[in-house]
Amino acid sequence: MTTVVAAIAVLGPLIFFHEFGHFIAAKRCGMKVLTFSLGYGKKLIGLKRGDTQYIIPYFPLIGGYVKIAGESYLDPDVLEPYSYLRKPVWQRMIVVASGPVANIVLASILFSIVYFLSGLPVVKTRKVGKVEKGSIAESAGILPGDEILYVDGRRVKKWDDIGRELARPGPGPVRWLTVRRDGRTFKLRIEWRRGLGMGIQPLISPIIGGVMKEGPAWKAGLRKGDLVLSIDGIPVRSWDDFTSLVRSKPGKLVLLRVRRGSEEMTMPVKVAEVQILDGDRIRNIGQIGVTMATDVERYRVFRSLWYGVRDTANWTRLTLKVLWMMMTGKVSLKYVAGPLGIIQYAGRHARVGVMELIMFIAVISVNLGILNLLPIPILDGGHLMFYTVEAIRRRPISMKRQEQIQKFGFVFLLTIFVLVFYNDISRIIKGMGR
Repeated sequence: MTTVVAAIAVLGPLIFFHEFGHFIAAKRCGMKVLTFSLGYGKKLIGLKRGDTQYIIPYFPLIGGYVKIAGESYLDPDVLEPYSYLRKPVWQRMIVVASGPVANIVLASILFSIVYFLSGLPVVKTRKVGKVEKGSIAESAGILPGDEILYVDGRRVKKWDDIGRELARPGPGPVRWLTVRRDGRTFKLRIEWRRGLGMGIQPLISPIIGGVMKEGPAWKAGLRKGDLVLSIDGIPVRSWDDFTSLVRSKPGKLVLLRVRRGSEEMTMPVKVAEVQILDGDRIRNIGQIGVTMATDVERYRVFRSLWYGVRDTANWTRLTLKVLWMMMTGKVSLKYVAGPLGIIQYAGRHARVGVMELIMFIAVISVNLGILNLLPIPILDGGHLMFYTVEAIRRRPISMKRQEQIQKFGFVFLLTIFVLVFYNDISRIIKGMGR
C-alpha cells in the first residue's frame, strides 16, 4: 500500500505539472485547448469548463496529453485564428518547451520546500578526522584531531565555515589557519588554490542518525542512536571510517559491533549492492540504509529558494553527464530504470519519510524535464527540432518527411521502452531472490 500511494504521489505531480506547462502556455498564446488528460484511453471521469474538457481516463498516470485545436492540417478548425498551426513558430516553440520547463520549475519548488520545512544537515564539529595524502592540508601540516578555530582571523563556528571562508577573495594564495592541537593553539600557513579542496574530512562520531525502514540495517536491528564500534573486528573511530568500510563490502555479510545505551551487541548485516557515478564510470558500492546523526540548520524562504534552484542546476548537470556517458558507451544501459523501477524506488523512499519522497520526486522531475528536451522525434525536444528548422528555413518541413522521422522516433522510443521494462523486471526478480 505504501508503494501504491508513493507511486501516485510521484507520478501524479510529474504528469500534471508537465501537461499544465503545455496548457497554460497554449492559453497565454491564444490557442484553444480542447482536452487536458491525465492518462490515456477512454474517459473514466471528467468535466468541461469553457472550451476545455478535463478528464482522467481508464489508464491514468501512465502519461498525459493536452489536445490543442488545429494541431494537424486535417483538423476542421485548422484555419481558425486560435488554431495551433496558425500561430507563429516562436509561440509553438514556447508551448512545446513549457512542459519540460514546468518539470524543472517543479523540481526547484520541491527542493525549496524540503529546505524550508526540514532544513539542511550541518556538521558543527571543527575537528579534522582524515587528511588525504598529497593534499594541501597535508602539505600545511594539518593532522587528524586538529581543531580549526579561525581562517585568516575570521572565526569558524562549524565545518562548512572553513570552505566558505577560504572561498572569500584573499590578498594572495597564502592563507592562515588558527589550529588547536593537544591544548596548544598556533597558526598554520597554507598555499590555497581555488578549485581544489583542502583534502580533509570532519571528525564525526559514528552514531546512527536515521535508519531506512525495511533496509539492511533495519532488518538487522540497528536503530537511531546506536554507536558503531567496529565492523568485522576493525575499529570504527569516525563516520568516515564507517562509510569507507561499508562501501568496500557490497553484497557481503558483515558483523557490526554497536553500543546502545550501556549495552554492547553484535549484529550481522547483509550489505546491499548499489551503483553510483564515480567520476566517469559507474561502480558498485555497499550500503546498509543509514544516515549519520547531524544537527539541522533551517533557512528562510529566499535562502531555501536559492538552494532549491542550486540543487536543480546540479541535478541537471548530472543528468546530462550520465546521458552523454550512456551515448558514448561509458555507462551501460542496464542502469536505466523505467516506470516500474520508479514505482519501486518511490516505495523505498516513502518508507524513509515524506521529505525523502519529496526529494525523490524532485530528482525524477528534473530527469523527466531533461529527457523530454532531447531532440528525439515524438518527444517535445523533437518538435522543438522541427520548429527550429522551420524558423531557419522560414517554411515547415514537409508532412511526408515529418512522418518518416516520427516513425523512426517511435521505433527508437519503443526499443528504449522494452529495454527499461526488461531492466525493471530483472531488478524486481533479483530483489525477490535476495
